[in-house]
Amino acid sequence: MRGNPANLRPWPKGVSGNPGGRVKKQPITAELERLLGEEAPNREGHTWAQVIAQALLEQASRGDVRAISELTNRLEGKPLQAVNVNGDPLHGLSERLERIRKRQLDALSLEEINQKIRQLEERLRCREPQNGNEPTRAIETQSAQALGSQPPDPE
Repeated sequence: MRGNPANLRPWPKGVSGNPGGRVKKQPITAELERLLGEEAPNREGHTWAQVIAQALLEQASRGDVRAISELTNRLEGKPLQAVNVNGDPLHGLSERLERIRKRQLDALSLEEINQKIRQLEERLRCREPQNGNEPTRAIETQSAQALGSQPPDPE
């Protein structure tokens, strides 16, 4: 094994392997914050942030709905949206799943169903003990009953 096996142990509970977390680099935001704090030219000592805020306020005072919306969202937060959660969210789930299963089975031909049964039987044969075939026999019987035919004779 390459590397140091000690590095493969998990951290103890309550201890982080990266206590500072991932560094969040937001270069555009950092630059905008820096520029907004600078003095705007020809604005009597006001910063860009003050000039922009004043312009937004003036637009809102003239009835600009977008400016009003921006101001209220900034000051009060976006309005909460109502969500209707009446009754049990799982109500009727089993019936819907049964309808889906039935549609899927109806779409399969008899040959496709037989092929799926053979695939499942093969999977089970790989898992069953070598000394007996009772689980396989039970599955063959159930498969045959589901298809409306007779189960194969035991060997």
